[in-house]
Parts: sequence; structure tokens; C-alpha cells
Amino acid sequence: MPAPSVTRSARPPQQRVLRNHERLVDAAVEAADEDGWAGLNFANVAARAGLSRRPLQDRFSDSSHLAAAAWTERADPALRGALADVLTAGGLLGGEPNVNDLIAAMEVLAHPDAELRASAELMLVSQFDLVLRAAVRDGLGSQIEAWCTPEPKQLTRADAARRAYLISLGLGLLLAGHRPGIGGIDLRHEIRLLATALAVPAKPIALPRARARHLDEPTPFDTGDVTLDALLQAVLDQVGADGFDGASVERIVAAAGSSQGALFGRYETKLDLFIDATRRQQAISMRTNHEYIQRIAASHGAGVADAVTLREFQRPGRELPRAHLMEQLRISWHEGTLLLAQEEELEAFAHGEFIVGVVRTRKQVPGYVHVGYALGLGATALPVLFPACWTLPYDVVTIPLLG
Repeated sequence: MPAPSVTRSARPPQQRVLRNHERLVDAAVEAADEDGWAGLNFANVAARAGLSRRPLQDRFSDSSHLAAAAWTERADPALRGALADVLTAGGLLGGEPNVNDLIAAMEVLAHPDAELRASAELMLVSQFDLVLRAAVRDGLGSQIEAWCTPEPKQLTRADAARRAYLISLGLGLLLAGHRPGIGGIDLRHEIRLLATALAVPAKPIALPRARARHLDEPTPFDTGDVTLDALLQAVLDQVGADGFDGASVERIVAAAGSSQGALFGRYETKLDLFIDATRRQQAISMRTNHEYIQRIAASHGAGVADAVTLREFQRPGRELPRAHLMEQLRISWHEGTLLLAQEEELEAFAHGEFIVGVVRTRKQVPGYVHVGYALGLGATALPVLFPACWTLPYDVVTIPLLG
């Protein structure tokens, strides 16, 4: 008598489905960390997971939805937890502040693991991808909004500003975590100073209007070559609007009123043009920002100048320059030449006239520069997550910190 036939389910057992899903999400996080957005494709992620592309295609319609899953299931919880630890150690989520815990919590972000590095990649890419943007705003964005939105009888504007300031620094330390030599920078002195300022916040004051006009319109390039100036500005504008991968050569030369021949007669690749534009623009921006801060500080003090600068970096209507700054940073994580160009400008700042008059020993300069750089990055990234952050009175922290 023949054995009865066995009808096998067309679907794999649930346990196998879940296991494959976990492997794919883990592989997506690994790809985001090591290869960046360009590596978040089905072929690369499937290979990293040791699976065929079929399980990916069954679960995700495209790379955007895969990235959103990596964000929601891995990167978002990791980054949200790290920022909660910072706020808790600062005494801003209940409990007493603890400076040693604050140093430890900031060090986690300053020296990120793979999940935190992936969270930084995905957070910045979300500016140019609608699916990922929704996931980031629904997750971390909603949490930061809840942490930093003043509520009558629950959260004062001053406490909301202290939280936003700490979150900005935490995000900035994460974003600055790819700098060469970061392991040798001692942040303890700067974080202790910050902890002291947080413990004795100032009362909010009316800040000078002092609109940063240089952030409304980019300072023109002036190389002496009109065509080159147009190409340099066009690549920054197009990258800010569409991301580096989305900024095609065709659109860059059209925006510049130029031709591909003019571009490739000067640069071998789009990346080479972008690196040169970044290096030149960063040098201009550092000088212009410094001059703006110094003008305000001369009349109102360093603490007021810092608070006004944070407000101006976050002011609505400046999404394009913020986006291209963040995209410059992200691309530098995967392109050593660009990272080196940015580092050279930062080193020139650290050893130049910009810090003359700042009371620091030479040993403390690297930590001072790194924290300032990180705060600028974090304050620039925060509006992506919490657009209303620009209305907060950061002077409650900056005045006790800087005077």
C-alpha cells in the first residue's frame, strides 16, 4: 500500500521566517555602517545575510523600506536609548545629575558602535528619502519632540532648552565620531564644564535679533574663474536638494549654466568637484561664522553670541544649506579624501587665530575644538528631527557656560 502523500506548506515555518528577518535586518545595519546608503541594496544585504534575494523581495518592496526596518528595529532604539542615558545623567529626565555618568554617556556617542554608526547614516539619508524620513520622524523625531516641547506646569522652556542642548551635543558627538584620531581626544574637561552650567541655568533673556544673513545666501566663490565658481555652487546646491547620489552630472551642469565638458575639463569625477567645493566652502563658512559670532560677542558676551548662533543655524528656511552640510559630512565617512579635506580645515581652525584669547591649556584645545565642532553638527541636525527647536532659549545654558 503506498504511503500517504504529505502536503507541505508553501510558507516556511514561522520560526524560520523570523530568523531570516532578523538576519536581514542585522545585515542591513551592517551594510549601512560599513558601506553607507549605497550599500543598502538587495544584492549586498542578501549576501551579508547569507541568503538569496528572495526573502528580501518577499518582505520589502525596495531599499527604502528595508532601510526603514533597519532604522525602526535596530538603529532607532539604540540612538534613542543613548540619548536618554545622556539626559538622565544630566539630571534632566528625573533623578540627580551625575557628571561621571554624563561623561560615560557622552563617550558612548563619541565612540559609537555599529548600530549607532548606522543610525547616523540613516538619520542623515532620511533628508532625501520619503519612506525613511517618515520612519525617523515617527520614531526618534517624535521622542525628541516629546522631550523638548515645553508644557504648562510640566516642562519649562528653560528645561526644554537644556534638554535640546544636551541632545544637540550628543547627536553631534555621534556625527563627529569618524574624525581621525578621535580616540585620543579627552572630552572630560569640557563635559564637566557643561555639567556645571546645566546645574545652574540662567534665566532666559531677550536675545538680539542679529539675523545671520550669510546663512540665507551662500558666500559666493571667487576663484577668478566664473565657470568654476558656478560649478562649485551648483554641486553644493544639487547635493543639498537631492543628496550626493541623486545629484546627477546633468543637473549640476544645467544649474551652473555650463557643460559636462567644462566640468570634466577641470575634474575627473563628480566626487572630485564635490570634494573641492566642500573644502573651499568649509573654509569660507568657518571664517564667516567666526566673524559673525565675534561681532555679537563684542556687544553682548560669548554666551549670548553662542545662543544666537544656535538659533540662527536652526531657523526655518535654511533647510538647503543644512542638508548639504549634513550630506558633505555623510559622504566624508565613506570617502577618505573628503574626510581628510574636512579634517585639514578643522585642524587649521584649531591652531589658528580663531581660538586666540580662549582660556585653555594647549592640552585642552583638542577637546574644546571637538566639542564645539560636535555641537555645531548636532545643532544643525536637530531641526531635521524637531523643527521647533530654534525657538528654545539656549542662553539658559550658554550664558553660565561661556559668560
